[in-house]
Amino acid sequence: MENEQIKLLEHLQGVIKFESERKKITAEDFNIFNILGISHMEVSTHSRFISNLLDPCGSHYQGNIFLELFMRKIGIEDFNYASASIEVEKYVQGYGRFDIFITDGKDWTILIENKIYAGLQEEQLGRYIKYLKETSKTKNKKLLYLTLANEFDNDSHCNEDYSPGIGISQREIEFLKSQGVNTVEDIKLYKHITYSNDILDWLIDAKKEAVSLPRIREVIEQYIQIIRELTNKPEDMDMVMNEIKDYIKKDKKHYNALTECYKAYNNIRTVLIKEVFEKIKSELEKKYNIEKENINNSIAGNTTEEGLIFQSTKYKNVSLQCVFKGNLKEKLFIGILNEGKEQLQLPKPDGWKDENGWIWKYCDFNYNGDFALLYFEDHEKLKQLIEEIAKVYKQLIGTLF
Repeated sequence: MENEQIKLLEHLQGVIKFESERKKITAEDFNIFNILGISHMEVSTHSRFISNLLDPCGSHYQGNIFLELFMRKIGIEDFNYASASIEVEKYVQGYGRFDIFITDGKDWTILIENKIYAGLQEEQLGRYIKYLKETSKTKNKKLLYLTLANEFDNDSHCNEDYSPGIGISQREIEFLKSQGVNTVEDIKLYKHITYSNDILDWLIDAKKEAVSLPRIREVIEQYIQIIRELTNKPEDMDMVMNEIKDYIKKDKKHYNALTECYKAYNNIRTVLIKEVFEKIKSELEKKYNIEKENINNSIAGNTTEEGLIFQSTKYKNVSLQCVFKGNLKEKLFIGILNEGKEQLQLPKPDGWKDENGWIWKYCDFNYNGDFALLYFEDHEKLKQLIEEIAKVYKQLIGTLF
C-alpha cells in the first residue's frame, strides 16, 4: 500500500505542476479583489459591486442590460427599466438599513439583504417585510435574502417538508418565523437567492454581454473568481479533479491509496496549523512581551473553534481569541468572548460586530485559503497577523489584562 500512496502523490504532483505552468501563462490568479484583501467585505465590496452593475446609471455605461439579466434570473417580470433606481445602504427610520434597494417607482420594490459571513440582527428580515407592506407604494414587492449557499437545500428532497403554495422547506419556514416573518402572505414576499447559483449564473451571463468591453469583462471575470472561491466552486479545479478522478477510477489500489492519504492529510494539517500558532506565540513573546504561558492553543480537532486564546487576567470567563470560525477550514477571526455574560464596558473598535457574547471581526490577514501552508513560510509572512493580534491585545491592557 505504501508504494501505491507514493505513486498517487507523484501523479498528483505532476497534475499540479501542469496546472501551475498553465496559470503562469494565463495569469488567472492575478485578482485585484484578493490583492487588496477586500473579497470578504459584504457592503464595501459585494453590495457596491453588484449594485453598480445593476444600476443603469452605473460606471459601466451599459444601461439596463445587466439589470435585465438579473431580473430574468430571479424571475421578476414587468419591471419598468426606464425609471429604475438603485441605492446601496439605504436607511429608513424604524426599519433599518437595506444593503441594496431597487425600485422602478410604480411596479416593483426589491430589497436585497446581503450576507457573506455576518449573521442577521434580531427579526431583521421581519422588519424589511414590514417595510414592504407598510411603506412601499409599488404594486409588487420582494425581499431577496442573498447568502453564499442555501443552508436549507438539504431539506429539498423531503416532500413532506414543503408547504403548499410557498415552495420552501418547513425548516426554512421555521427560520423565517424566528426572524418575525410569520404569515403565508409575508413568506410569499421573500425569496432566498445565493452567490453559488443565482449570482454566479448572472455574472457569467453578464460577462458574455461584456465580451467586446475588455475592461468590464475582465473585472467581472475577476469578481466571478472571487465568488467561486467563496462558494468553493473554483473553475480551475474542474480540470485537475477530472484528471484525478480518471486516475483513481483506473484501479482499486488507487482508491485505497487515496483513502489512506486523506486520513493522513487531516492529521498532518492539524499538526502544521498548531506549529504555525506556536510560531505566532513565540513572536508575540519576543517582540511584544506577551508571555506564552498566558496564551492557550485550543486546537483539538476539526469540529471546534481553534486558534489562540488569551485568558483575561481580570475576568475568569472573558478572553481574547484569534480562532477559526467553526473549524480549521473556515475564516480566521479575532474577538473578545464573554462566556460569563458579565456586564463589562469593553472597547469595540470600528467595524467590529457585537453578537452572541462576542465582539469580533474577521482578520485582515490573507492566507490564500490554507493556513497550514504558512508552516513552510518564514516569519515575514506572519508579520501582519502578529501585528494585528498585538495591537488588539495592547488596546485591552488595563481592561482585560
